[in-house]
Amino acid sequence: MTAGSVEPATRPHDAAVASLIDTLHARAETIRREELSRAEGRWESLCDRDRARIEALTLRIVGALLGEPTARLRAGTAADPDALRSARYIFGLDAG
Repeated sequence: MTAGSVEPATRPHDAAVASLIDTLHARAETIRREELSRAEGRWESLCDRDRARIEALTLRIVGALLGEPTARLRAGTAADPDALRSARYIFGLDAG
């Protein structure tokens, strides 16, 4: 199980919450990797150790940014049926 994934859901609503969280974390990871890739050409002088530090730093930043929204989605969406729709909209996950 990845850092952004959740335990298997037991109810349909739980499955929807888990799916949203997984999608949110996957999107954040895609953006993180795209940004690292774009910056790669400007880092010719970085050693492998510095690259690993940057990798770890960006992982921590994404985790910090998503930690509270993830916790709130897990805790609050059962009480608010519009929360999933709102979260998808706010994070731009409603398209497609």
